[in-house]
Amino acid sequence: MRIIPVIDIQDGITVRGVAGQRESYRPLKSLLTESVDPSVILQVLQQQFGLGDFYVADLDAIRHQRLNRCVLAELQQADGQMYCDAGVQSLADAQAVADLQADRIVLGLESVPSAAIARELLDEFGEDRLVFSLDMQDGVPLCGPQWQGESILHIFDSVAAMGFSQFIVLDLASVGTESGITSLTVCRHIREELPGASILCGGGVRHVADLTSAEQAGVDGVLVASALHDRSLTPEDVRWWRT
Repeated sequence: MRIIPVIDIQDGITVRGVAGQRESYRPLKSLLTESVDPSVILQVLQQQFGLGDFYVADLDAIRHQRLNRCVLAELQQADGQMYCDAGVQSLADAQAVADLQADRIVLGLESVPSAAIARELLDEFGEDRLVFSLDMQDGVPLCGPQWQGESILHIFDSVAAMGFSQFIVLDLASVGTESGITSLTVCRHIREELPGASILCGGGVRHVADLTSAEQAGVDGVLVASALHDRSLTPEDVRWWRT
């Protein structure tokens, strides 16, 4: 199972995500470095923990459709695959992320306005390039009107039927709260319904026991931020999972 560091970008710097309350996110305070430069943060995480792939959430793009092009372009130069959530709402948005050479374009449930747009993007970029993020807040889907009132499991079934095979299961209410991963029931459902799917989960990782729980739920990778910066997960912990 992979450990995938998360870098949240807002106003061009790295911020610390807490419970999905983005208006109150503050510059990152880390035990690893005093820098808030996203490229420096990524370099430190890769060097100290031996990590490769990474996930970037461009909060300016997600909230205000303002893509941090220069920051993302610089991050893309690093080793490892970049998963990029930049609030894609249209084909043009996805193309802008693709033009930055992001290895994986993340389609967030909270951003994609309709199933029709999701299908259009799948037709254009293919299932290998796209990752569908099942976004929740306290277990409630964060979504547009088309999926309003539907359960996250029903939404997954609909999206999987389109042909998506890569998924992120993310409960924003758990991000940065040290509450444990609350989305593993959804991960188990995906693994049972679509055995060949790629499943990443995130939000609430505290320590090694949470990684064990994720692996037992059939997860392929875990998105982690606070636990790395607070050293709740040590380089030795991460190295064990990488062997």
